[in-house]
Amino acid sequence: LSTPLNKGREAMAYLTYIIDHYTALSDITLFMHAHRSSWHDNQFGLDAVAVLRRLQIPYVVERGYVNLRCDWEPGCPDHIHPKETEYDEYKPEQAIFAGAWREVFPLDDVPEVLSQACCAQFALTAERIRARPLEEYVTLRDWVLTTELEDLISGRVLEYVYQYIWTGDAVNCPDEYECYCEGYGVC
Repeated sequence: LSTPLNKGREAMAYLTYIIDHYTALSDITLFMHAHRSSWHDNQFGLDAVAVLRRLQIPYVVERGYVNLRCDWEPGCPDHIHPKETEYDEYKPEQAIFAGAWREVFPLDDVPEVLSQACCAQFALTAERIRARPLEEYVTLRDWVLTTELEDLISGRVLEYVYQYIWTGDAVNCPDEYECYCEGYGVC
């Protein structure tokens, strides 16, 4: 994969992959960070391979979009308040979120809250990806390329809108037990 620019954290790689493979996607695509061990994969001993081995494909097919992290903290159930403009050192993206939202989704109202488990790792069906036209992904990537926001912040903006892009929901915080049980077979 060759990205046009190293900007926007993983968002650039994810969007470039979708754009480049839009017409030839696998039935399910996993979007994950490249390292094997990370606190992002707090279930199953911090091991990305264990996460992948346990992931229940029927759960992904049924939902279309699955955040690979079940643990709510950080991100759920009430995380980003886009209309809050006061700086928060733990959520530095929050203060600029409403403006970024209006740039990315100019026809959609700014939600009161955006929440999903953190860390921008998820599974998507080809059907769910293609529910949006290719041009929308090009527009999203163009926003990452042209925004004056710093890399961390532009990446975080997308991290907390992926659930909106693929489910239409501002909040995507499935019950942790349900996520582990149905998503990973650990009941």
